[in-house]
Amino acid sequence: MKNTVDTTKKGTYIVTYKVTDSKGHEVTLDINITVVEKVLKEKEGEFHLEELTWNNKTKKYTMTGYLKILGINNTKEEDITYELNLVSKKDAKKTYSIKVDRLLSDYPFILEKEDGKDYHDSWFKGELDFINIPQDDYSLYMKAYNEDYYTYQAVTNIFNNKIDRRGEDSKKGYNFKVNLNLKMKTVDLSVRDGELITTSFPNTYRNMVNNYDSIAFDGDLLHVIGTSYNYGALYDKEESVKRVLYLEDTKTFKRYAYDLGATKNGSYDVTSTDGKSKDYVWYDKKVDLSNLEKGTYSFQVYTKAGDVADYGEVVDIFGSIEEAKRTINGKTYEVVLNRNRGNRIELIVS
Repeated sequence: MKNTVDTTKKGTYIVTYKVTDSKGHEVTLDINITVVEKVLKEKEGEFHLEELTWNNKTKKYTMTGYLKILGINNTKEEDITYELNLVSKKDAKKTYSIKVDRLLSDYPFILEKEDGKDYHDSWFKGELDFINIPQDDYSLYMKAYNEDYYTYQAVTNIFNNKIDRRGEDSKKGYNFKVNLNLKMKTVDLSVRDGELITTSFPNTYRNMVNNYDSIAFDGDLLHVIGTSYNYGALYDKEESVKRVLYLEDTKTFKRYAYDLGATKNGSYDVTSTDGKSKDYVWYDKKVDLSNLEKGTYSFQVYTKAGDVADYGEVVDIFGSIEEAKRTINGKTYEVVLNRNRGNRIELIVS
């Protein structure tokens, strides 16, 4: 027999058999053998995020948690592989995978048997290097699989465990966000070339509050009114608050900055259970958009008060915004609601 079949690689192989009888007559036969990828059976799974921390020396994240493949034993004897999948929010076909090490000792806590199956060794812990991941916004999923089964589960943070939301290496910036408004508290990741708007974040699991009150055109200017603040931060003096509106191109991620300032006047009084003043959480500003290139832009507001700095997208939770449109100097500016991106408010310049 000539030629060998590599069963680890998909493809069609030609195998030649040669048979010689006692009189020296030879007969050869070529056979095509096709190696196909084994189809794994999908199982339900249970995901838990224990920790997601940034190492400022290695410039990498460490991710710890467990993912059970339900209905089978998840023990050391089972060869289980774990990987983090990043799925582009703009194009789900653009998916990137990062292998994560299996954790087989020093577990954060012991996983008990359920329905006769042993999940003791369902833990993973590994470094995440995002430096080769293209800039984009991603939904996150964890996959666990062996030679027969797999499970594919969204990365969630139901118990609000420790997450270092932001980090920067020599090329990129990384911003994690927990969707606290969703029951499962799914985790997203934004990757940007260059620096982030800020790497700081408050010492709380809560996202900053970015609420708009009104976005409308006033002549050739865009009049924006809203609130931007963090739980646990003090906003008692106008001069101590720095606030900036960033319009970020959703395709190129180029950002344009506009000073918003701080005002004490708003359509309602903002109070918080943290017991700290929220007097200057309002902004009320008219901005000149004439320098914007054509494109679609998301609204992001950055606010710094004292030693607390944070930023986030401006969304319309109730989807009630009155979309506005204005033609200025030959360009059309339109404020719209993107329901496919969590009711994110966007500006289209055409």
